[in-house]
Amino acid sequence: MGQYNETSGGILILGIDPSLKSTGWAVMSNTGTLIEFGHIKGLKGGNTKERTIDMCHMVTKLALSLPYCSVILEIPQDYGAGSKTSANNIMPLWAVVGAVVGVSQNRDVTLVTPREWKGTMPKAKFNLVVLNKLHKEAQESILKMFKHSMASMKKRSLRKNVDDPIGDVLDAVGLCHKSIVLARNKKAKKALLTKP
Repeated sequence: MGQYNETSGGILILGIDPSLKSTGWAVMSNTGTLIEFGHIKGLKGGNTKERTIDMCHMVTKLALSLPYCSVILEIPQDYGAGSKTSANNIMPLWAVVGAVVGVSQNRDVTLVTPREWKGTMPKAKFNLVVLNKLHKEAQESILKMFKHSMASMKKRSLRKNVDDPIGDVLDAVGLCHKSIVLARNKKAKKALLTKP
């Protein structure tokens, strides 16, 4: 678990990028300050059922331990037969999403597909965009945790398929940013509708 800043002020948002291999998470204030971040390593070995149950337990334990007001999760998307995200592969991820939603009672819950929050940009490039949006101290904290540098992240962004813990954490941070944007848009729309 990484910690960047213990004080934030404002509403705390929990972003979760679910996976059975490595679930990335981040807590951010609605002002954009990164508070905490980390990833949950999935069970190695075992069958899919065991790995799913294990990740559900770990993610719900995390969600119950954090003080957040809203949660945003990336929901699994089926890209069709032959894809690594076919229906059989994403069902366990829906269980993880359901576990978090189940323990997030009385909190705002937002579910977004990958396309809704990051478009069609490749993961590694998008991770670099998210990293560059953070304050320098937050960048350094994340890079240090995963033993990366900005140079290695730039090199990593040139690769097409990257699936690693730093990417999972940066996806969770990106989800928090998306939640802030959605809240601002909702507030602006409400203000427009209530204008005399």
